Amino acid sequence: MDTLITLAPLIILIAVIGLLVKLASKKGTGASYYKKKPLTQAEKALYYKLLKALPNNPVLAQVSMSAIVGIKKGKDWQSTFNKISRKYADFVICSPAFDVIAIIELDDSSHESDRARHADKEKDAALNGAGYTVIRWRQKDIPSVEDIPAALGIQH
Repeated sequence: MDTLITLAPLIILIAVIGLLVKLASKKGTGASYYKKKPLTQAEKALYYKLLKALPNNPVLAQVSMSAIVGIKKGKDWQSTFNKISRKYADFVICSPAFDVIAIIELDDSSHESDRARHADKEKDAALNGAGYTVIRWRQKDIPSVEDIPAALGIQH
């Protein structure tokens, strides 16, 4: 009985610490999260068209530019990395060995503002600087399934 009385404060302390940890973990950041679809309706339509047109080529969607563009270390490395790390390529078309063949950007009306045009130029400059071909298609100008391989320079 004396042992139980001696351990009681310790048991209560452990229980209180556990409760505080549990409450702190539930508090969170105050942010409210929700599910989003990774592609817009227009991007989804183009994605399926690309799959049909290029059955032998992996088609990747919404690829982080930092996954496909490397930056040589130097004095501006971090700022240059920061510029591209939050940008995404709409579609990356690969060879069966996963070498990048082309990058497709789907431009809708949101690309018509000066700010969007500037962001597009920065993205194209980084991708072109890494040696990639960037193809920009406006929603209304997407080639047919039959014409996509030729538009990308892919022979089937």
